[in-house]
Amino acid sequence: MTDNRNRTVSEIRSTFMKYNGNLGENGSVAWMFENTGVIAVDTAGMNADDFTLYAIDAGAADVKEDKGILEIYTEPKDFEQVKLAIEKRKKPISVEVTMLPKNTISLPEKESLQTVKLLEKLEDLDDVQRVFSNLEYSDALIEKLKAEA
Repeated sequence: MTDNRNRTVSEIRSTFMKYNGNLGENGSVAWMFENTGVIAVDTAGMNADDFTLYAIDAGAADVKEDKGILEIYTEPKDFEQVKLAIEKRKKPISVEVTMLPKNTISLPEKESLQTVKLLEKLEDLDDVQRVFSNLEYSDALIEKLKAEA
């Protein structure tokens, strides 16, 4: 969101250039992402299989479990009804409509670190509300980022 499009584009372009990136044309990578509702629920104290069936019956498009977290995916049009149904049974950890990458990519460590720094700088810009990426974070990269923090 901005009150001065030229200033914002200039700041974003400058940030990309500092990290050896390029600013693409408007919408040039939109095809790589899908607008999706995501509701995350902690599986502690519940039967994840039963809750999965409940979420699907409520209108969820897909459900995935990973490390004790149930991620419930919805079409944007079904998001509110699924969210309300989930909230009746358990309080979600997070609830959002986001842009999920259709495919993720892994980069060598050096390029991954550089890309993460670029993403952080973009998020720090005043006029930038959200940044989406298709970078796949390896465990080694996450550990290295924690060590630097």
